[in-house]
Amino acid sequence: MKPLIITLCAWGPYAQKEQVDFRQYHSSGIFLITGPTGSGKTTIFDGITYALYGEVSGSVRSKDSLRSDFADRNMDTYVEFTFLHKNKEYMVRRSPRYVRPKKRGEGTVTANEQAMLKYDDQVITGVGRVNEKIQEILSIGYRQFKQLSMIAQGEFQKLLIVDDSKKVNERVEILRNIFQTQIYEKVQILAGEKARNLRNQIKELNFKMEEAADMIPVESTDAKDARKKGDLSSFLTIAKAERKKWQEEEKELEEEQQKLERLLLIVKQQEEWKLQLEKIKEEKEQIEQKLKWLQQEKGQRAQRLQELEGQKEEQEKKKRQLQEMEQWLEQLQKVVEVESEEKKIQIQAEEHKEQLEKLQNDMEQKKEQLHKWKIELLEEPKLFSEEARWMIEKERIQQEKNQLEGLLRKEREGEILEAKLLEAQKDYLRAKDRREKEKQTYEQLQALFQDGMAGILAAGLKENEPCPVCGSKNHPKTAEIAHGVPSKEQVEIQKKRWNQEEQSFLKALSLAKGRKEAVGQWKKQLDQERKEVLGQTTREERQQEVIRREKEVHDKLSEMNKKKKAFAVIGTKSRQLETSLEEYSKEEQTYKERYQKLSERAMELSGIRKTLGASLPKDIPDYETVQGMVNKEQERLNTWQHQWEQEQDNMQKLLQEERAHSAVLDEKEKQLKAVKENLTEERLPLKTEIEDVRRKNKERIQILHGKGKQTQDAIRSFQDKNEKKKKLEDQYGIAGDVDQLVNGKNSRSLKFEQYVLMAYFDDILKAANQRLLIMSNGRYELYRIEELSDGRKKNHLDIEVLDYYTGKKRSVKSLSGGESFKAALCLALGLSDVVQSYAGGIQIEMLFIDEGFGSLDEESLEQAVEVLKTLSGTGRTIGIISHVVELKEKIEAQIIVEKSSTGSKIKKL
Repeated sequence: MKPLIITLCAWGPYAQKEQVDFRQYHSSGIFLITGPTGSGKTTIFDGITYALYGEVSGSVRSKDSLRSDFADRNMDTYVEFTFLHKNKEYMVRRSPRYVRPKKRGEGTVTANEQAMLKYDDQVITGVGRVNEKIQEILSIGYRQFKQLSMIAQGEFQKLLIVDDSKKVNERVEILRNIFQTQIYEKVQILAGEKARNLRNQIKELNFKMEEAADMIPVESTDAKDARKKGDLSSFLTIAKAERKKWQEEEKELEEEQQKLERLLLIVKQQEEWKLQLEKIKEEKEQIEQKLKWLQQEKGQRAQRLQELEGQKEEQEKKKRQLQEMEQWLEQLQKVVEVESEEKKIQIQAEEHKEQLEKLQNDMEQKKEQLHKWKIELLEEPKLFSEEARWMIEKERIQQEKNQLEGLLRKEREGEILEAKLLEAQKDYLRAKDRREKEKQTYEQLQALFQDGMAGILAAGLKENEPCPVCGSKNHPKTAEIAHGVPSKEQVEIQKKRWNQEEQSFLKALSLAKGRKEAVGQWKKQLDQERKEVLGQTTREERQQEVIRREKEVHDKLSEMNKKKKAFAVIGTKSRQLETSLEEYSKEEQTYKERYQKLSERAMELSGIRKTLGASLPKDIPDYETVQGMVNKEQERLNTWQHQWEQEQDNMQKLLQEERAHSAVLDEKEKQLKAVKENLTEERLPLKTEIEDVRRKNKERIQILHGKGKQTQDAIRSFQDKNEKKKKLEDQYGIAGDVDQLVNGKNSRSLKFEQYVLMAYFDDILKAANQRLLIMSNGRYELYRIEELSDGRKKNHLDIEVLDYYTGKKRSVKSLSGGESFKAALCLALGLSDVVQSYAGGIQIEMLFIDEGFGSLDEESLEQAVEVLKTLSGTGRTIGIISHVVELKEKIEAQIIVEKSSTGSKIKKL
């Protein structure tokens, strides 16, 4: 990656837009960034890192404080960086998140962080997407870019001299962060954890195997002795033999249990037959008693049936009387129904008569109302005529309003024209001032140029040669060249400025005249319209008069609308009332016809009622009394009939039950005989005795089975864990060796990460010595201390310096300030070389070195610059950030940062 152009706008100490073109330094390969402290020299590199990664290089700088405090409120804060990478040009632009004053009004506004990347014909926006693309293009992140492209102020001194009073070795931490060797420490930790886990698993399995052995229920003395001695193999053999013995005993007891089960079944069968014999005897006795009761009940039922048969003739007579009474009841029912209908017809006739009278009264009232409304509707034509007159007045008022509004618009147009005229007059005066100033400046420059020409011509005069102005060959007193004479080009440029301002002045003059004429024309038109619209009144008086008349018209029209609505309602109601009267007339005729029919039906029903009453006995009671007599006789007849039928059914049930019990008694006799034949006279053991033996056998079988299963499970568990233990021991054989190797338990007491850091550090020292030998005139060379004098130090990264003048090695702390700087610089350059070589061919063709040169003498400074120039010869561009005066004399290409109270500026040499 080769930088081309960096642009900083309102950035840090820079108030304005500042730009650095690095292309002019590619040929020389080295340039100096100089300026006073705090002017913003390192800010240029900060701009590059922020443009690429959205980060700044310094540890104390914050992304939210990048906006310049000197910047104008209208100036945006951003950085724009153009670079070349693998023959392709890229441009990236970023703006940080910052708070700035509002461009209009009071208060502040927060601008959000933004990013944009351009290359070829592509444009990528968004902070996240730009970050990903930059990472993809350069193949490194922010941390690696900073390590490869910046040797920060004071940081490379930490590589050379380590403060032993600090618990953390700074050199180790720097190298760990640069080469990211924490992964090797993780390998150490993982190897240790793996070995510890395997050891713990093996211990846990040993413990569980002991537990499994303790779970085996042995009885023999040999087994217990083997367990005490820890002879698990003999212990397991004896346990297996005891388990086999228990299994044989268990089998014998199972066979005995089967025999006892068969005997128990026989005993239980005999006991059941005895119980069944007793039960059958008991049931037979109960059936005999039931048959005896049934014979007694049958006699009583036969006597009751005979009594009911004697009442049968009397019940038939009562039945015939009941039929005659039911006929009277039917005749009475018809009389009651006719009377009821006759009463209803009479009531309906009266109701129709009342409704007819009410309808006739309503019709009279509605006819009177209809007559009143027709008289009111005669006034409606007059209303329409008056409404037309007021509508004409409304149109006349609207025309006057439109004229007043047009006049108001005309006045406002004039205000705008007058404002534009005032603005044009101000522009005219400003253009006039600028023209006069440029003219005055031109005349001054022209006068200085003409005066200076005399001195220029006099400088070329020679004795005895004619003057080009006067022709004289004697030149007693020649004119001298005046100081500060302008060139002809400067005079011409100023003349062009004057001419430009002259044109601007003429344009402003023409515009002001045009607008003044427009204002005059407007005033004439306005006066004419005022006379036509207002006459002798003012616009306010005319407006008040129009408003008053408009309200009067509105009120009149509203009143007429109400009257029109009232007339419309009356017309609608009149039409409805006429329709209603027609319907009332039809309804009146309907009521008359219905009343006539009802009267005729009432007379017909009266005749029917009298005819029915003549066919009944004279002394017959009313309908309710006859109905009560019929119901009572019917209930008595039904009761007798029910009793007779019930006794018949009961007798049949008794006969059926008697036959059924006789059949059951015969069956019980047969069962009794069969049970007596099955009973044996042989003596059998008691059921309790058999159960007791079976219970004891079962308990013993359970004990034997439990001991056998417990032994089998324990042996299987022991064997499974023993197999797992063997596999873990095989694994531990490898993991344990790796753990000891990477965690320092080796011949050199080196941990894995220390070994990797040593390899990197040896490469750095090799690269550093190539430059240190040149910078020290072949005197010094750096070495890593192989043997540690202090056993407490375990980093193996301590260094010493070989002094070829004495041929001895000594501590780097014994070097002078200038010698320490040169050694530290060479270490930092060597570190940069090694990091780039390990970065997989990554191209970072720029390097910034920040300060540190102040401690060097003249010769050392010369050597340092020469070494850096050799670096630039490899294709890298080297930028030195320093305020050392001597460097300005040794490096021609310079970027000078000037500091002031209004912000810093960049000046290029």
